Amino acid sequence: MSKHLFAFILASLMGAAGWTFAARQQATQPTSNAQALKIAILDSRLFTMENGIQQLLQQIRQTDESFRDRLATLQRLQQQIQSLQRELQTQWANLTPQAREQKQDELEELQSRYQRENEDFQRDYERAMRRATDPIRERIFTFLTSYAQARQIQLVLDHAVLSQAGAISYFDPALDITRDFIAEYNRAHPVGR
Repeated sequence: MSKHLFAFILASLMGAAGWTFAARQQATQPTSNAQALKIAILDSRLFTMENGIQQLLQQIRQTDESFRDRLATLQRLQQQIQSLQRELQTQWANLTPQAREQKQDELEELQSRYQRENEDFQRDYERAMRRATDPIRERIFTFLTSYAQARQIQLVLDHAVLSQAGAISYFDPALDITRDFIAEYNRAHPVGR
């Protein structure tokens, strides 16, 4: 669930970086003394890994924890559905037509309830995750801008977004700033701040 959100977040970062690059190119026409474009690659998938951006991980863990009971309820409901399905399959021949119909109705009601509760859960979880991570996303974007400017990087591309779109097949590993960016961000924004 949240991985999809982060792909969207960093796609917007990439879009902003691309717009900045295009604006700079229009403002300064290339000359014979033109400086080479400095490009970096960032893999946003690593932001949510164990050694990723700690503020982000903290918010994800807190959000997950707040939905733990609802998730357990959904899992129990799913187990009830599976149990009833097995019961119907194994005892079908031994059940009266009335008992079959009753169990079928019970199964349909459980499946319908599960679907409703799962949709509510997904909607509420995604909303809570956005609320918890949006402020950090904005901090990441601001920090990425200052990080890139300090290193004179004109364009930062998100490997996760490019790979998902099938737009990148190779890049020189020396262009990857992900680990350094994460370390710098975590130093500048420790958990609890």
